[in-house]
Amino acid sequence: MPSIDISDIERLRGLLKSAERIALVSHANPDGDAVGSMLGFYHVLPSLGVKKEAVCTLMLPNAVPLNLTFLPGADGILNAEQRLEDCKTALADADLVLCLDFNTPSRIEALTEALTGSATAKVLIDHHQCPNREAFDIVFSQPDISSASELAFWVAKALNPECLNAKAATCFYSGMCTDTGSFAFSNEQPSLYEAVAQTIAFDIHPTEIQDNIFNSNRCNQMRFLGFCISQRLRIFEEQGFAYFYVSQADQDLFGVLPYELDGIVNYAMKMGSVRVSAFIKETGGKVRISFRSKGPFDVNSFARRHFGGGGHIKASGATSQYSFDETIRIVEETLKRELSK
Repeated sequence: MPSIDISDIERLRGLLKSAERIALVSHANPDGDAVGSMLGFYHVLPSLGVKKEAVCTLMLPNAVPLNLTFLPGADGILNAEQRLEDCKTALADADLVLCLDFNTPSRIEALTEALTGSATAKVLIDHHQCPNREAFDIVFSQPDISSASELAFWVAKALNPECLNAKAATCFYSGMCTDTGSFAFSNEQPSLYEAVAQTIAFDIHPTEIQDNIFNSNRCNQMRFLGFCISQRLRIFEEQGFAYFYVSQADQDLFGVLPYELDGIVNYAMKMGSVRVSAFIKETGGKVRISFRSKGPFDVNSFARRHFGGGGHIKASGATSQYSFDETIRIVEETLKRELSK
């Protein structure tokens, strides 16, 4: 079990016991860790001293990806794209807001102002680097840990060692599984496997979870992946990097959904000569970039310096302030230069 500040645990315990209305929120374009950590913590709330009559509202800036809708409780999450005013009202009326898997309020996009403008107590449970501590009242932040789902699991266990149940275990396990790429990376700490062992003790069927998350692609999604590899991948073996670039027109041609692009960046890392990969995409009128590294190159620092982004040393992202074509040029030129040193 990782080290967790006991004084923060006691403060959170008091907030949970006194709360009449609790809101739970995670980041835009949610992935398995966002949904898993939020739902997992939601399912343990009854065993953490929360009043039976307390009202809990779960929300996301966007819809839950289809491959995560099997998670227990996913159908009860509000989508701010469809119910923005309901989400804002829940944040304004809450006695306590639990923020999971994001390090700064801007990550929840349309809900940012509602969160920052609320005077209610805000608790952050996150594993990204450089959390905005001033925006939250209690901060549980451990960048070395595998996922927000793992950290939320340990925070819950610190509050009550017997809090876990099958629904929570399913959600926490799913988040840990997705954010580590099926335990292929971000898995250096023994605490991850301790948490996994405790979740699968509930007979949650890890094989079925894996199948639901990773093996439920649509035909168009598979064709789009083939298109990206054959037509939208540039490789620079001498410098050891590669990147994908995908326009909005490319996505429209295949009819793929935004969440169906998740993980494409990892395919470049399957080449032995590639140490760093990037995925540049147009989405919702913005240009977003994902970075991955399997060597000493710090993509968190790179994303922060050039695009104001961040994340982890080996996995980070950013929203570019430049056009799609200009972003491609900057990524290519700067990675060439920095990896040639």
